[in-house]
Amino acid sequence: MLLKFTFKFLSIFISVLILGAIFIKAFFNNAPIEYWILLIPICFGLPIIASVLLTRNEILELE
Repeated sequence: MLLKFTFKFLSIFISVLILGAIFIKAFFNNAPIEYWILLIPICFGLPIIASVLLTRNEILELE
């Protein structure tokens, strides 16, 4: 139950992190730390929101 939620979160998190890394490497020659700092809210916010929206109440056992 909670394991499904965890796997869903981690898969979205890793996907966003990989896409962000590809984006930074493709569009910026020198990838300063500022770009990675700006990527942090997206890396954590998007997986949290997507996992919560995609998870049914039965999985989280909410009433």
